[in-house]
Amino acid sequence: MLTGKFPLNKPILIAGNLKEAAKLGKRGTLPSAIYGIFSQVGATVVVIRVEESENSDPKLKESETIQNIIGGVNEETGEYIREFKCS
Repeated sequence: MLTGKFPLNKPILIAGNLKEAAKLGKRGTLPSAIYGIFSQVGATVVVIRVEESENSDPKLKESETIQNIIGGVNEETGEYIREFKCS
């Protein structure tokens, strides 16, 4: 379901619409985060899903997944960088 409507590495707009957000399903942290945002304030949210690591070590899995989100740190500026696979 998510791969069609909310593909990986592609910005998707959810403009304050709980019906649209419901298409995220119930798995993972994103649905509850979106619901939390929309229940407090009308908002426009841009969702970019990234691949979750398949590493069996919980610490490495979390670290690798976070790296998929932020990419890394620019050594010159100290800023987080992310190069999207798709645009």
